[in-house]
Amino acid sequence: MGVISFSVKAESARFYAYLAFWGMCAFAIVMAKTLVAPLLAAGPAVAGDTCGPFNRDWEEGGVVKGEGFDFATQSHLQQLFGFKNICANWDYSPSRELTAMVYPTFEYLLLIYLVLDFWTTKIHYNNGMGVLPEWFWKASCVIFSINIFLCAQFRMIFVCIAYENVKQHTAGFLGLQVALFLIAIQNSAFLYYTESGFLADS
Repeated sequence: MGVISFSVKAESARFYAYLAFWGMCAFAIVMAKTLVAPLLAAGPAVAGDTCGPFNRDWEEGGVVKGEGFDFATQSHLQQLFGFKNICANWDYSPSRELTAMVYPTFEYLLLIYLVLDFWTTKIHYNNGMGVLPEWFWKASCVIFSINIFLCAQFRMIFVCIAYENVKQHTAGFLGLQVALFLIAIQNSAFLYYTESGFLADS
């Protein structure tokens, strides 16, 4: 009976996940510039309506409640932080809804990477490939669970609307950054202990 074998590289999944993220960002930027900016500049459909993104006064920024504003310089994130981050490109409709339709490609690839990276660690630990201390394996199990949760919750950037609750909106993005930081630390320690990278003993 024949045997079918194939190899899967966790880092390939990470590369495609990052590619999907920046592809999503590029898509959101186009949507924001072509669809969102003109709508925000025009103001509410009903003159003086203070619903949705037209719900604030920002004297310093020249924004008047119930009137249109400039997406590039007067967004809600610009008011709160003093600068506009990448998230601003999907903060407003219809970019938010359209980008949310593109987003799952990034999320699924990132979660696939986390699983494959965890399996790689497990294989090295179980088979004695290199020297992975027990504490590292136990820490990897905890970090894996945390990263899965944080990366899965990144989708809340599309649920918690920036102009309604900025803190909730940015929490998902902060969680992703924490997960990526944990991944970087864990990967560096893995390379060191398995002597398979730039941190290997000479």
